[in-house]
Amino acid sequence: MKREIYQIIKFLLFLFLFSSFCFAQPIQLSPQEPAQTLNQPKPQEMKKAPFSVSALPDLIVENIWLNDQNRICFKLKNIGLGSPQEKDFSLAKLKLIYGSREREYNLFNIDPQRLLYRPSGTVSFATDIEIKEPLRVTVEVDFQNNIPETKENNNILSLTLIPRKDLKESPVTQQASSVSEQIGSKEEEIKGKFREGKTIKKEELKVVSPTLKVIYPNGGEKFTIAIDNVNIQWDYNGPPTFFKIKIKNSKGQQIVLANLSSGYKYKQHKFDYTIPPDRYKLEIVSEDGKIKDESDDWFQIIPAELDFGFVRHANQVRNHPNKPGVKQIRFLVANRGTKILRYLSFKWIILTQGHVYLEERSAGFDPVYPNTNYSSDWIDIPQGCKIRIFLDPDNIHNEPEVLRDDNYMEILNY
Repeated sequence: MKREIYQIIKFLLFLFLFSSFCFAQPIQLSPQEPAQTLNQPKPQEMKKAPFSVSALPDLIVENIWLNDQNRICFKLKNIGLGSPQEKDFSLAKLKLIYGSREREYNLFNIDPQRLLYRPSGTVSFATDIEIKEPLRVTVEVDFQNNIPETKENNNILSLTLIPRKDLKESPVTQQASSVSEQIGSKEEEIKGKFREGKTIKKEELKVVSPTLKVIYPNGGEKFTIAIDNVNIQWDYNGPPTFFKIKIKNSKGQQIVLANLSSGYKYKQHKFDYTIPPDRYKLEIVSEDGKIKDESDDWFQIIPAELDFGFVRHANQVRNHPNKPGVKQIRFLVANRGTKILRYLSFKWIILTQGHVYLEERSAGFDPVYPNTNYSSDWIDIPQGCKIRIFLDPDNIHNEPEVLRDDNYMEILNY
């Protein structure tokens, strides 16, 4: 009996559980009311994140002006939100056009501290170009479009610059003017006596004879090779003739600088590498040799402390012995300065014919002594490419800008 009661209870319990499972229904929500959790926005309120774009620089020429020496200066600015890439910056150049002449500068020489890498960063640069009359001056930064920018049509500025006429005369110019005025005054005095029938002494007539006087350099000056612009000056009073302008050292060796007519009384000159460092005197001689004058004492022509660069026309180019189509280059670097350099670096960039950047490498010389040439190892140039080589690319030695023209070269292999 107990067994039958146990079976009945077991059956009823099974029936109850089975019916609960079969007839239970999940709660269904209306399609118009999708399930939402607290603080979760509706699907139509979801916003997509903005698309991220790398910021680009935007270089402009902000201003052009003349400094106190009537030399051209300009200011560059990055008005973009980004920074140039180093590989692009190292290739970029600036073009300066003044009148019918032009000059190019490497941008990394103008801005060695990379001030233009910062948004709103500026850099000012003073050239050694002096103008003496109103001139149209144009400055164009990155004129070859090596640097990707926000805008590519705002890199140029043109202005007409008018030099100051009220610059204070140097003692040399004042001395030249004084000599001319004294001679001119004496001539007028003699002419006046002649017109009035007065007696003219023999000694007075000597004044109107042709006279020549070296004004500058006249002794004691120092000029740095390839840097200093020397305003050679003299004063002449007499009939038209031609003069030979030359310098001579203590051994009597002479170097002719120019041949000019007597209408000239000055000449701008820069002593280049063809003139050995030494003591010199300026000598000016008429074409017949009868009129001449020289500096009262010796002046010096000296080398720069920092002056290094590629030795032009000394490059060696050959076909790679094991790689068909590949060329190799080896070059010479000269230290023409007086300072020993602990390390002198250079880098080279390989570009395709379409100016596509491929790779960049660097090396250097250690140490570098004055008056010594150094040869590089062979460097490969792949077929259809070109190589650009930069010496001391960051100008860590602070070499004068006027001497850095020979710190860059480009070789093609196509």
